[in-house]
Amino acid sequence: MGTFCFTSHKYNDQEKKDETRMKDQNLKNTKLRIHTCGLWQEEENIIVYKMTNNNIKEEIDLDNNDNDWDFKEYESTLITPEICEQIEQNIQKDKISKLKIFNHVMLCFGDNNDMDMVLKKFSVIHRPRIILIANEEKKINKEGKKFITIIIRKGMNNEELKDYIITSLNKIYCYYNEQYYNEEYEYNFPLKILLTGIRLSGKSTFVNLFFNKLLAFITNDQEVGSLKTSEYNIKDNNNQKSIKLIDTPGINSKKKINERTLKEINKYIKENKIDFILFFYNDGSYLGEGQNLLKLLDKSEIPVLFIINKSCKVEDNEINEDIQAKIIYLKQIGCHRLSNEEYFIGVNLKSNSIEQFFGMESIFDKMEKFEMNKINKDNKIIESKSEENKNENILKIINYYKNKKDWDKDEAEIIRK
Repeated sequence: MGTFCFTSHKYNDQEKKDETRMKDQNLKNTKLRIHTCGLWQEEENIIVYKMTNNNIKEEIDLDNNDNDWDFKEYESTLITPEICEQIEQNIQKDKISKLKIFNHVMLCFGDNNDMDMVLKKFSVIHRPRIILIANEEKKINKEGKKFITIIIRKGMNNEELKDYIITSLNKIYCYYNEQYYNEEYEYNFPLKILLTGIRLSGKSTFVNLFFNKLLAFITNDQEVGSLKTSEYNIKDNNNQKSIKLIDTPGINSKKKINERTLKEINKYIKENKIDFILFFYNDGSYLGEGQNLLKLLDKSEIPVLFIINKSCKVEDNEINEDIQAKIIYLKQIGCHRLSNEEYFIGVNLKSNSIEQFFGMESIFDKMEKFEMNKINKDNKIIESKSEENKNENILKIINYYKNKKDWDKDEAEIIRK
């Protein structure tokens, strides 16, 4: 067995500086370690060696000169619990390393691999993304669908298979490093929503619900969260659901990250590029770390909605003590515009044993009311046809998402020729 990578790794003075900067800001791109397993030897000469030759780096240019893809091979057999344990141990070693430069993906070959067993064998915090190469479509349980990409080998020639694997690895690399490239970047999206709030409170989950796939980085590691501002676009030809989501780093104890986040959000506000701001926090969270951000949002004229994730459903006539406490706090710090109970929406963006998924429709129902109030405020007469059309487009888009019923539907990404 051997290990393959694009370039040799030497720990020099520059990397020591990079490590220090990464510990301080957690902004350095991580490398991708690819655990090659299953019946991979049947494709060895076609896939593994060709993907690690000197020319391939130019083909998959990731705009990152120091990027490596590191291939680690395991016994060429159907995946066993022991192989899963080996992979998890290697992931754990990388995780506790001082460098912490690797994220992980399993490149699995073979139709008869027990993927439910594979998913169960990994602890949640160490679970890698998985690319499965098979001749037939596989049934994957709901929890596993979001982590697995299935490439249907049947009907593909060797070059096509190689290209699909490279593309899938590239997407996973971008996911871990919070990069999102979209050819519609310059498109004028009618509805633009900025996501902010307390770290690890559901912003990236909100993005992934829109796309029904893992695009925005999600982690169960309490020390890590989204660290970069990323824009995610949905566009259709008739503007019926065209939307831009701007996912910003969550506010935490990292002063430098918070300062950079506030600067970026302020830039979006000043350039008048935002229609709504969603401030996420978990039920019962302390908002003190976000005080400067809240004051910035309060001064803006943009509608702000507080999305309370991991909430329990309450009846309309019940008093939510946590919301009342947040309103008192907002008034105490001078955020009077934000201190309105109508601005708070309870949701649960992940099903669990206690509470089921709910609340996405409520967010857009509230947006619709905001937009209608803005249009009708003081019986204002809209002076231009373009402004009237924009308002109509925004209402159409909001209405589309308000009436969407399958938000929590999970689909495996299946690639066919």
